[in-house]
Amino acid sequence: MKLELRFFASLREALGVSQESIIIPATVKTIADLRAYLIERGNLYG
Repeated sequence: MKLELRFFASLREALGVSQESIIIPATVKTIADLRAYLIERGNLYG
């Protein structure tokens, strides 16, 4: 599934981007799963 993530306020400043398009695996079913996936992926989040 493709998601368009948009960041606001302090999160946007901390990450240095206002949005990102990502394709998530089928195993990501909840917001908690998405958060864990983003942290595991690293890049902006880890």
